[in-house]
Amino acid sequence: RKVFLGVSGLSAGAGLRCRGNTEESQVKELISKLPARHRIIVADFTKFGNTDALQFANTADLTIATMEQAEGHSHFKVHATIVTNKPNEKDYKEYKDWLINRGTSEKLISSIEEIQETFDLDIKNFKAFGIEVDIVD
Repeated sequence: RKVFLGVSGLSAGAGLRCRGNTEESQVKELISKLPARHRIIVADFTKFGNTDALQFANTADLTIATMEQAEGHSHFKVHATIVTNKPNEKDYKEYKDWLINRGTSEKLISSIEEIQETFDLDIKNFKAFGIEVDIVD
């Protein structure tokens, strides 16, 4: 009845993303389409606005029922919840240091204000799609 999805990037405009290979993307796409009453996406704040390599699901599809689920229930909708944490100075500094220490070529957001703006905007956009966002500390 529940599907849990881990992502390496998510954005209301760019969907759910993974950085793996095409096989990982195909598996995640199949999992994201499994019949379920609730889809739970687990992602920390560093994933918001990240448009990693491969898209495996559209944001708009997260709350749409499959034909089997909708049969006989004209108003049935699958629920989707994104479980995340909100950026703060300490977590952001640790994340920034981690990126620098591993010599990453990933885009490094220049300030916590910029990542906060992306985070807040995407949360607003997800809610517009009818996707709940549950922020945990």
